[in-house]
Amino acid sequence: DGGVHRGGGLGIRENGDLFLSIGDLDDPDSAQDTSDNFTGSVLRLDVNVNEAGDGSWSCGPGSHLPRRIFGESDETSGRHYCIPDDNPWLDPSGSLLEEYCAIGLRNPFRLSVDPVSQRVWVGDVGSSRREEVDVILCGRNYGWPFREGFGSGPASTPSSFLGVLTDPIVDFSRTEARSITGGVVYRGSRLPELYGRYIVGDFVYDQLW
Repeated sequence: DGGVHRGGGLGIRENGDLFLSIGDLDDPDSAQDTSDNFTGSVLRLDVNVNEAGDGSWSCGPGSHLPRRIFGESDETSGRHYCIPDDNPWLDPSGSLLEEYCAIGLRNPFRLSVDPVSQRVWVGDVGSSRREEVDVILCGRNYGWPFREGFGSGPASTPSSFLGVLTDPIVDFSRTEARSITGGVVYRGSRLPELYGRYIVGDFVYDQLW
């Protein structure tokens, strides 16, 4: 697959849900495709599985085993995790991948979970127009490639799309930032004026916000 825009961050909520961000691998249209890839998305997995000791596992209340497995020569899915029953796009027939929480991201290079609010944050690196910071909510579509930040993206807006179109928390022009890398919500005690603030950086201009 593509050698760029692989994402990705990992974060775990206190309830055991694991969030994984994955870039679009420089294939913008894949960020709106939920049928045969995981790219341009944030996945949500239940990793509180019951190991049987023989390589098999079972799921606890509120989740189920993956019904469709993505398998390639160097990539596979469905191992040692379960699908939350309230993930937004489920398919009992097993014809779709159910790991998705949110779609429409370009290069969500870092993901973090605020340990207090449990909000999931990503910094999504833009293409040529805007950089953005998103709070990830399941069932949401962040618009790439027809949206970039608060504005339009390089692709035309489709007549229909999956999920609820959601704006970023903040976006930056390309003169302000060129590679939003993502950050963390500060929960330390040394700088009380920053407590509860999301701290984000830019890789190109060496700026912090």
